[in-house]
Amino acid sequence: MQRINSLSRPIRTFWANRHQRLILTSIIAAVAVLVIAYGVFTTIDGQREYNKQSDKISDIVKRRETFTEQFPTAEVDGEIKPDLTNATQTDLMFVAMLRRDENDAQRQQVDADNQRRTGVRVIGLGVIGLALAYLVLPDRKSRSSSEEVAAAANTSDTAGTK
Repeated sequence: MQRINSLSRPIRTFWANRHQRLILTSIIAAVAVLVIAYGVFTTIDGQREYNKQSDKISDIVKRRETFTEQFPTAEVDGEIKPDLTNATQTDLMFVAMLRRDENDAQRQQVDADNQRRTGVRVIGLGVIGLALAYLVLPDRKSRSSSEEVAAAANTSDTAGTK
């Protein structure tokens, strides 16, 4: 029990010191605001990259569809697809390059979506930090009124013992 009291004494001393709690609150709040700012930046950057990759994918699909319209269509596994049996090696390489670019853009789009989600999580951590700072925030009472309350408590304690 003595060990618990010796460990809790610094915490009680810290908690009683209004100035130290105010400094801690300021530090926690400042860090939380910086974390929120980073989260907002990350979220916005991820959204911009996501939109950029989405536009890139749309452009690639349009280019591929425009190119493959030159070839006759055939039904393959219940789907109508361009028949590239008469296509030249250059045509096939171009279609393959477009598909590769589309796959790369899709991967980058997934990365951008992950970045956006990470930003939202970081914003949540910042909000939790602000809540913690609010919980540690000392009371808004002025020093004189808190001293008056303490003095009144002391007088009532001494009056009850007499």
